[in-house]
Amino acid sequence: MNAVFRIAWRGALLLPLYLVLFMLGTALFPVPIGASPPQEEAGRALVGLLACAAIDTALLGAWVSRTRLRGWRRWLAVAAAFYGVKTFSSQLEAFWFMPNVTAGMGPSLLAMTLPLCLLFPIAVIAAFGARGGVEGPAWHAPAVPRWRTVVDWTVLSVLVYPALFWGAGYFVAYQSAEVRAFYGGFQGDGFFCHLAGVFAADPWVVPFEAARGLLWIAMMAPLIRTSGGRRRVDAVLVGLFLALVQNDVHLLPNPLMAPEVRWAHLMETASSNFLWGLVMTWVLHGTLLPGRLRAGARGAGPSRG
Repeated sequence: MNAVFRIAWRGALLLPLYLVLFMLGTALFPVPIGASPPQEEAGRALVGLLACAAIDTALLGAWVSRTRLRGWRRWLAVAAAFYGVKTFSSQLEAFWFMPNVTAGMGPSLLAMTLPLCLLFPIAVIAAFGARGGVEGPAWHAPAVPRWRTVVDWTVLSVLVYPALFWGAGYFVAYQSAEVRAFYGGFQGDGFFCHLAGVFAADPWVVPFEAARGLLWIAMMAPLIRTSGGRRRVDAVLVGLFLALVQNDVHLLPNPLMAPEVRWAHLMETASSNFLWGLVMTWVLHGTLLPGRLRAGARGAGPSRG
């Protein structure tokens, strides 16, 4: 209990810094939206921001305490994953799909979280990683042939992630009338007809989502491959990291998105990203290989992939 109290106390001390860095970024890089949230939403915004701070601090602290990386490499891996999940991947999606996100908003939307994502991990490392990381070799890769790594990453990015993305989009988000109105409604009758209509209207969306799947893997692989913890816990943490760190911003009022649309997207993306994190981690740990092939791969020696 004393250890839990100390961890909770350290995390609570970081919350004011999170708020300051978040607000600093929004002040330095304001988004030209032409409107501000109503004054009555200020209280909701503060509560939502505190929730974001608590969620992000807890998950960053978990990774900082588990990684075998040390020094600037630990900061780089955590900060890159934090920024990539929190901002980069989600803003790419916003630019592609949201009809009211313009090119002029791009630089500010991408830059406004930089103070938070670059500086806050330093404080988290100081609070939760003072011992220098988990002992042992920094990088651990499963003993599988290189071709298997290429196949795994390809299947994950080309098949698994798009299936989860489009499935949750249709069966969760698009069941909301507000979401359908925001994006222009169904493109066909039924799931496959809807997808056919989407792909026909925008053929580039297929490689775009596959590239985003590959980007997710590249962002999380350094944390997964350098973790000193159990793979089952790693899988849950990756799922929570992708589900919550990206989506907890939906707890904040957003003039670009109605509340009904925000909540629908929160349920949609949090559920699909959690499953995506579980599958990704299990595959990157090499646990989906058939036993005979896995034994043969071990005999061939460790892979550099």
